[in-house]
Amino acid sequence: MDFSLRTLLDLVPRLISRRSLEGRGSCRAGNLQERGGSAGASPSRWRLRLLLALLFAWSLSGQPSSFDSASALLADEPAEERADRAPSCGTDAEDKARARKRPMTKRAAFKRCAPQAVNIEVIGRDNEGKWASHGAGSILHEDGYILTCEHVTVSGVSHKVTLRDGSEFDYKVLGRAGGSYDTAVLKIETDEPLPTVTLGRSDDVRVGQRAMVIGNAGGRPHTVNYGVVEQVACGGGTQIHIGKANILPGDSGGPVFNLHGEQIAHVHVKITTMQNASRHIRIDHVRDAFAKVFMNEDRYDYAIGIEVDCHADDCPVTSVAADSPAAEAGVRVGDVITQLDSMRIGMGLHYVLALMDRVGADPVTLAIDRDGEALAVEVTPRRQ
Repeated sequence: MDFSLRTLLDLVPRLISRRSLEGRGSCRAGNLQERGGSAGASPSRWRLRLLLALLFAWSLSGQPSSFDSASALLADEPAEERADRAPSCGTDAEDKARARKRPMTKRAAFKRCAPQAVNIEVIGRDNEGKWASHGAGSILHEDGYILTCEHVTVSGVSHKVTLRDGSEFDYKVLGRAGGSYDTAVLKIETDEPLPTVTLGRSDDVRVGQRAMVIGNAGGRPHTVNYGVVEQVACGGGTQIHIGKANILPGDSGGPVFNLHGEQIAHVHVKITTMQNASRHIRIDHVRDAFAKVFMNEDRYDYAIGIEVDCHADDCPVTSVAADSPAAEAGVRVGDVITQLDSMRIGMGLHYVLALMDRVGADPVTLAIDRDGEALAVEVTPRRQ
């Protein structure tokens, strides 16, 4: 017979259940046997002996797993991860979808996500001498746009972003959204496309879900902490609460990932009155910062007259201002923007990044998908 460790472990609750059903009747019979010196054994004992024999036979069968596998199977883990490994009776498509939802191991998650995180350092001088401030962030677009928290963006004489491979770049601050948003956007100039984060959804975050925080604790690049989500909405619904992760100075702005490799928040503050507890800006609140703060064209010298959906998986146009440059160029509500000049636009947040950094006096070309038809529209921004 072909025994697997999981098959054998699945026998345990059945045996325990059968043993409990035998209950008091078999207990009395067992006592009589013991008093009479009988060499016979109760059915429950025979079952346990059989299980031990099966385990011994399995250990000699050359299975590739070791007893470490048993430890992993019996380890304390979130129910969602156990459920994800349960056998599936669905279609091939459903099985593939389930496989995509399976959490990665901690090591695999860090290997995948670490290149998407950056370290931030600001060097300054004051009356007391030289000082350094550290933070972290994530790469939101391959052209060098960095997401971090607003309180990391202090002024100094040197402002640097360090990538996972150790390369350093000066950065500029494109925008800040303070208060509950605690969100900022930085820009570095690179010659090569950078690996970017995949953004999750706040509604998909669950209590008990594991989380991974990549930061810059004390200026040590790419430090990692693992924790557990304890509240999915706190701070007026703008934050998530994570326990068991030792957040330190320098972690601010660092991305918080789930074990699917999706960024679900960025580091906001450590709760000093509790042990290893911290709060983080929910990723959907970050989207709100882009929609309500950064997309407001009153902030900029030039305007196009377009609003997009910052919560969508692509970049649909939701509003075109009357008599605006976009309206005059023929842009319509429902058009999906896929590119602005040479910059790829994969979602609404990307368009807002372009609005912050690439829209000026010169005409821009928008690549648009209109009901499956690819169009190129030239728009000349108007000075405000």
